[in-house]
Amino acid sequence: MTGKSLAKKRAGIRREYRSVLKNMNGEELSSTWYGFWNKDEEKMKQAEVAAANLTNEQLIK
Repeated sequence: MTGKSLAKKRAGIRREYRSVLKNMNGEELSSTWYGFWNKDEEKMKQAEVAAANLTNEQLIK
């Protein structure tokens, strides 16, 4: 993989991640930041699952 194609792939991943964050409701988003800030394993796991579910829903569309 060339440097340019890798950069494009990473940029696409960043755009997708930002899109997921924008689509999260306030409760999911605050849970995400709470989990990472306090290193709460359960909250971090819930945030990862919520982000994965949103990503999957967007890919299906």
